[in-house]
Formats: sequence, C-alpha cells, structure tokens
Amino acid sequence: MKKIIIWLIIVFIIFAIIGVAIFNNKNDENSKIVATVGPEPVSIDPQIGSTIDCRVYMRHMFEGLTRIDKDGNVIPGMAEKWDIDETETQYTFYIRDAKWSDGKEVSAKDFEFAWKRLLNPETASEVAYKLYFVKNAEKYNKGNCSQDDVGIVALDDKTFQVTLERPTSYFLTMLCYENLMPVRQDIVDKDGKWTQNANTYVSNGAFKLKEWIHGSKIIMEKNENYWDKNSIKTSEIEFLLIDDYVAGLNAFESGQLDINDAAYPPEDVSRLIENGSMNISPYLSTYYYNFNTTKEPFNDVKVRKAFSLAIDREYIVNSVTKAGEKEAVAYIPDGIKVGENNYREISNVTSLNKNANIEEARKLLAEAGYPNGENFPSIEIVFNTSEEHKKIAEAIQHDLKENLGINVTIKNVEWSTLSQILTNKDYTVARNGQIADYDDPLTFLDGWVTGGTLNFSGWSNEEYDKLISIITSTTDENLRLQSIERAEEIILDELPICPIYWYVQKILVNEHLKDAYISPLGGYYLHYAYIEKTE
Repeated sequence: MKKIIIWLIIVFIIFAIIGVAIFNNKNDENSKIVATVGPEPVSIDPQIGSTIDCRVYMRHMFEGLTRIDKDGNVIPGMAEKWDIDETETQYTFYIRDAKWSDGKEVSAKDFEFAWKRLLNPETASEVAYKLYFVKNAEKYNKGNCSQDDVGIVALDDKTFQVTLERPTSYFLTMLCYENLMPVRQDIVDKDGKWTQNANTYVSNGAFKLKEWIHGSKIIMEKNENYWDKNSIKTSEIEFLLIDDYVAGLNAFESGQLDINDAAYPPEDVSRLIENGSMNISPYLSTYYYNFNTTKEPFNDVKVRKAFSLAIDREYIVNSVTKAGEKEAVAYIPDGIKVGENNYREISNVTSLNKNANIEEARKLLAEAGYPNGENFPSIEIVFNTSEEHKKIAEAIQHDLKENLGINVTIKNVEWSTLSQILTNKDYTVARNGQIADYDDPLTFLDGWVTGGTLNFSGWSNEEYDKLISIITSTTDENLRLQSIERAEEIILDELPICPIYWYVQKILVNEHLKDAYISPLGGYYLHYAYIEKTE
C-alpha cells in the first residue's frame, strides 16, 4: 500500500510538471503583442526623437532614472534610490546593478553623457530645452558656458548628481521622459547610424530591438539583460508601421492588431466608441495651427485674430473629431496641474470663442485693410497626412470662405516634410499640436520664447520672455502662478498660434489585451501588458 501511494505521488508530480510545461508553452506561443503608433518614425535616438510615436518606441527599449508602473505612478527605474538636499535643488541618484542589452553595466556616466549630449549645441536637438531646469543647462545649450559648468555629474560609476536652478516639483516625473534616457558614448561614437538597425542599437530597457524592416515593421523582443525582466509578461512586441487608415482599422477589427493608436478613419470613431473598441482617456495636449508671423498677411495680429474668430470650434469637436474633445477656449489644456490644483479651474484666462464670431472677425479683417476679404492673398493650410487633419482643414477652409471671403487651399504632406517646413518657416498656416512633457503649465509655455526651438511662428515678445524667466526661477508660488497666467494671456492676445481644441486620447484596444497603461502625456506603455488567454 505504501509503495502504491509513493508511485501515485510520483505520477502526480510528473503530470504536474508536464502541465506547467504545456501551460508555459501555450503562454509563449501567444505572448506577442501587435501594435501600431503610425508610419515610419523620424528617429528613435533618445536625444533626437520628439514626436509621440518616437517616444513610444524609445520608452519600451530604454529606461530612465525613474519609470512608470502599470497604474501610471512614478517609481524607481535605473536609480534604485536617491537623496534630496535641504534646498531641494540637488539630487543624488544611486544607479542599481543593471545591464545594457549587450551585457555591459549601466553606469552613471551613461546618464551624464546622454544629458550633456542632449544639451550640446552640436547635437542640435529641438528638445534640449527640456533640461533647462538644470543649473546652467540653458547657458551651455546657447553657447554661454562650458559643459563642465552644467549641474550634471557622475561622481562615480554608480552615483549621478544633478543640481537644479530652483526646486522643481515635476522633476522626478520628468526623469521618465524619453529624451532623458541614457545612451552609451562608445556606441554613439562608433557609428553615427547606430539607431538604424538592430545590430547596432543598444538599449537598457525592458525590450531590445530585434528587427526593423523600414517602412513595414519594428519588432522588439524581451531584453534578457533587463534588471526587472521577471515583471515583463510578453516576449515580443511587433509594431506595424501603418499610414493607411482603412488598413489600420481593418487590421484591428480582423484581430491582427491588439492596440492601435494611429490608424483609423475619423468617420468610424462614433461606431468604435459605441461598440467598446475605442478607449477614450485624458490627454494633456492642444491641437492648433501655426501662423507664420514673419510673413504677410499673418504678421498683422488683427489678421490672426480675425482668422481665429471665424472658426467654429464647436462644430469641429462635435461633427469632425466626435470623441469628447473640448473646444480650446485657451491654450493650456484642461487637466494640467499647478501644485495640487487644475490650472484651468483656478485661472480666469480664457478668451477664445467656441462658435464663430463673424461680426468681430469681419471688423478686424477690415481694420487690417481687407474689407470683406478684398485683396486678401490666397493662403495655404499645410497639414501632415491624416484623414482627420484633412477634415479639420476642410472645415476651417469653409469657415474662412463663408465668414470672411478668404480663399484657402489645403495641402497634405508627410510629417517629416511638415517638420522641415515648420523649421524653415516655409509656410503661411500649418497644422501642429503640443503634448505635455510633464504635468505643469510651463511645458506649454517655455517653447515660445524668442528663438525657441519649437517657436515655428517666428514670434517674439520681450515681456513674455521675462515672464518665462520668472516662472523657471522663482520659488514664490503666487508669483509663479501670476506669471503663468500673464504669459498665457499674451499668447491669447497676440495669437502666434490658433488653438482649435484640447485632445482626448482615442486608442483602439483589443478586449484581450490587459494591463496596457495609456498615459495622459501621450501614447501607451506595454511593459506589463499581456494577452489574456481564451480557451
């Protein structure tokens, strides 16, 4: 009897082992997530890539000093802990034992190199200003001090110290930002095209680049050298590079895509919301048009105001975008916080119209010398290829013709082309938008200083520049809030841009995809996501 019991126990253990193996194999067979954030990215270099699609790729393959968990909380990343001095301006980070995808140790020196590379004028990164809260960072970026004067230093291989210009409440959140991810100097120096293929792309995050078929797909696989690899539930993410909206929707609805953040026709939005396929969530972002203030007729503020007043923003959000977007009655979107408060709830800075104010628009246009649109030059609105951008441009084209007698043509170009057009100021009116880098109004304001890298309108205002200096340096919270409000007032009064609406995130999510975190700062995180198995 005793022998029979022993044999039964052995048989049970064997079958249990076989069952676990089968279960694990089943998980492995279904552990790939297929996603899209749009077409071919401009760059997946952490110090260069700035658009949301580039950032989604980089956040999966790199990790900063802090990281985002599946609930959106900021938690330790490459830094296992840190100390903050009594002035709240000096942070000392202690780098955990972690490795790059090629097996080399992650060092504090990798962060020092990456951050100074971002600021180096020779890098010419349009997002260098993201580090301006660091002591002397702006001066170095503008060529007014040496690299050694910047408050960034690796004290040793495992200790990274940062000195700020002033206490900065959003600093730890900002450390998650993709442009502050580390890169290795030996990798960058060896090959100027290191980001272009999997053989040379070395990263320190949860995933590594397995394959990049340009124009088709980017495939990432779980990084076996990632320090927290046991928390990563999927073995592979395949990003399809899609710029055909019908094809993107068909791929999702046929089950070929698990998550789609870019490719679907706008006319299907209502249906997709109703059937539960589309996830609608907060998005700290503003959709706007750039005016080229260096060229006629938009060098005249009265023309810019007439243009803005002629637009029916309510029609656009109700009849074009149709997902709960809000009319932009100001520039800084609803939801941005100042301390613990929603900035929009404590600020009275609102001056833009929801519906067209035709009478006032015509009056201003006449004062600018174009009564009833007479002699007004034909203008072109340029936008990056998107069916939704096209429909918005068509709605505005109609408003300007109907309400002001202005003839407008519209033109779509690829994003890389639009980016170059904006940089060169080779346009009259161009579609654009801004996503918050961190949860503070400054993220929407600091790019508009004179000569700012994102100031594609060529606009300049001396009072505005002084206000930004106050906002970035004062420790007086009341003065800071007043300066923020006044800066936004100036933008709304002079209108170097024309805000249209405040975004919401519209992302198609398969019901079997679990624990994907959709960030109000844009895009999604699939670090802890997995496909729920079905029998």
